[in-house]
Amino acid sequence: MDVTINIDAGGTFTDGVFTRGETIETAKVPTTEHDLTVCFVDCIEKGAEKLGTTLEDLLAETDVVRFSTTHGTNTVIEKTGPRLGLLVTAGEEDDLYADGAETVAGRFVEPEMIAGVDERVTPDGRVEAEPDPEAVQRAVKRLQENGARLIVVSLANAYANDANERAVKGAVSDAYPGHYLGALPTLASTEVTARPDDARRLTTAVLNAYIHRPMKSALYKAEDEVRSRGYERPLFVGHSNAGMARVAKTVAINTHNSGPAAGVLAVQALAQLYDEDLVAADMGGTSIDISVVRDGEYTLQLNPEIDGLETCIPAIETYNLGAGGGSIASVEDGDLSVGPESAGATPGPACFGRGGQDPTVTDADLVRGILNPDYFLGGSYDLSPDRAREAIEERVAAPLGVDAPEAARRVARAAQETIAGGIRKWGDDVDSVAAFGGAGAVHAAGFADAAGVDRVIVTPYSSVFSAFGESTMDVNHTYSEYLHEVTPAAVAGALGDLHDEARRDMRSEGFDPAEIAVDADLLVESGADYAVHPVEYRPDADGAAAVGDLPDVGDADACARLYARGAVPKPTFERTEPGDADPSAARHGEREVYWEDAFEPTPIYRREGLVAGNVVEGPAVVEAVDTTVAVPPGWSFEVDAYGHGLIER
Repeated sequence: MDVTINIDAGGTFTDGVFTRGETIETAKVPTTEHDLTVCFVDCIEKGAEKLGTTLEDLLAETDVVRFSTTHGTNTVIEKTGPRLGLLVTAGEEDDLYADGAETVAGRFVEPEMIAGVDERVTPDGRVEAEPDPEAVQRAVKRLQENGARLIVVSLANAYANDANERAVKGAVSDAYPGHYLGALPTLASTEVTARPDDARRLTTAVLNAYIHRPMKSALYKAEDEVRSRGYERPLFVGHSNAGMARVAKTVAINTHNSGPAAGVLAVQALAQLYDEDLVAADMGGTSIDISVVRDGEYTLQLNPEIDGLETCIPAIETYNLGAGGGSIASVEDGDLSVGPESAGATPGPACFGRGGQDPTVTDADLVRGILNPDYFLGGSYDLSPDRAREAIEERVAAPLGVDAPEAARRVARAAQETIAGGIRKWGDDVDSVAAFGGAGAVHAAGFADAAGVDRVIVTPYSSVFSAFGESTMDVNHTYSEYLHEVTPAAVAGALGDLHDEARRDMRSEGFDPAEIAVDADLLVESGADYAVHPVEYRPDADGAAAVGDLPDVGDADACARLYARGAVPKPTFERTEPGDADPSAARHGEREVYWEDAFEPTPIYRREGLVAGNVVEGPAVVEAVDTTVAVPPGWSFEVDAYGHGLIER
């Protein structure tokens, strides 16, 4: 029996999807920002309860534990990483190879923490000047005395020959060996990426270093927790490029935005199931991530931006907007705005009763009557309508000169308009929206209406859909090597070496070499960007390799890349025969809901009671244990043969 645990720690809630054979259970707990291990274990414990077992017994029978987290993303956003020192080729201390463009200086590395190294490597890889170890050590001593906790080395043309970067690392290690309390971890840019772009490679290395220590601490602690409780396999970490790897083989920057990326994988499965182009709209407590799946495929960015800076670690394309359930509403000079500031998990929306005073989108949903204060997270989480109303009245309604319900409607609509703008910008002409995240189903019809989309898909796992997407992840590794020449022999040799590395890595993750699927391509410089050319790679049994026809790249810089994949258990969408359209068996009373300009008596349905074929006509509210579906007037909610909810007008 295949048993998997899939945990996604977001900014407000931590979600879990647990599979045991064909059984799928979900769980949602508050994120513990001070220590992610707490919510990680809490979520597993809740999932074990739903499966009728103990945490220890569940871990003992589990084949795969996958974990993704926004910890690295939040470190970048909040600028809470360690103080870094940066060593670059002398003369590049101010420009950082960027020719006047914006850099990491002043944002992730203070200008006084940047030092130059006298050395030179030519673009073709010849070492013309080696670094002086004593000079390096003097520079590092100054950086260390100024508070550096980690040193990044990013030298010009190191992609062509990393000998000088390795020499600098060695000099630092000699001065600050590992057994010293003052040991200085040192990261070379070529350890992160072999891409031939000095500016992007430096940015990538610095950002990786910035989140390395907090991610290392969080992930190893999580792995220690599950191992101490009976899990005997590696903990796998979700990556933003659609794969995962064990903690020991994870480069920190690959975890950036890994939760939203996992959600896109889940939407890809929906797009292939329905044969439609879909917008993925992941609306959580802090923000919403938007992405697009066309012709069954997502877009993989070669140079994704992090905090406005281009990097060179490929990642699934997503766009973030400050419009989540915890987004704060404010009025200035008579103008209402919602987000991008968020109340987060702590103190959270005013209705959480944790000290939050600012009105949020969730407070507005409660004031409107969309949310049931006694059934939030299935009744395990009490909401205070009085606190929500007070916050809306004082900080939105009074400044706008309207009553609280109307102010709440405007707050919700403002958030929906923001989301609709993103859909129109990045997802024009799609067939449907796949709405997920804890707040996605609440606002899906509203932002779809504003975007001109007539159909929304909401799965039973929508509030934990990133964790569900994580459950579809295979173990993936990407390897690359700079090519001094693009010939069949050179490309085959590079790919063969990379394949050997892949075999070693994936053997340590439990895969027989025969189980590993591999693909290859060439990444070729094309002006200011890069072009990708697939390569037919043919490994032989004796360890040799051959390649098919290669493109003529002239004198452009190029990298050979190899992708290794090991398949692991994953869930599927099960189909049932639809029955009667009558949803009355799932009806659970009614309550007053403020839809447009007045409260209306609105029927309430329990999602767990609806079955395939049932159709709920709006206005209505469908309450699930972990989310709420708002069905406005003029819209309907139908459960299809796969158990998914289709909101249509």
